[in-house]
Amino acid sequence: MDEWPLSAEGKYTLAIEVAGYNVNSYYLLDQPAFLQAEVVSGGTVLASTAGKGVTFDATILKHRVQKVQRYSFQRPFIEYYRMSEGDDLWWDKALKDSTKAACSTLAPRQLLVRRVAYPRFEQRRPTDAISRGKIEQGVEVAGSGKTGRSPISARN
Repeated sequence: MDEWPLSAEGKYTLAIEVAGYNVNSYYLLDQPAFLQAEVVSGGTVLASTAGKGVTFDATILKHRVQKVQRYSFQRPFIEYYRMSEGDDLWWDKALKDSTKAACSTLAPRQLLVRRVAYPRFEQRRPTDAISRGKIEQGVEVAGSGKTGRSPISARN
């Protein structure tokens, strides 16, 4: 169980990304994923997945590819995304009714006490620029007669 204390001052946006694989492998258990969360202030539940307070809205991220070939039975699936500009801002946008996903409520689960340190989310800045360049699109590939795409912006 994770607890993240917040100061009483300021306005907060809580965004949680959940990935559930629900497949049989040597690495993962074949169990459905779930999210159990609540926001509490002074003993009062302000928001929760159980329905007390404000309910959480849910959506399926369109840029996250859900069906990706697995390398082998012993290993889990990879995380694969096809992102466009602005896709990384999903946590800061209000959901439209057409993008909301239906959720169901399950019985509360027994939670384990966290016994490892919390991440620090430190930002590291580059100390030096090694190289500079420019990505160009629509450049003809020599001898092929085809227009190549930058691997960064290529889409299937």
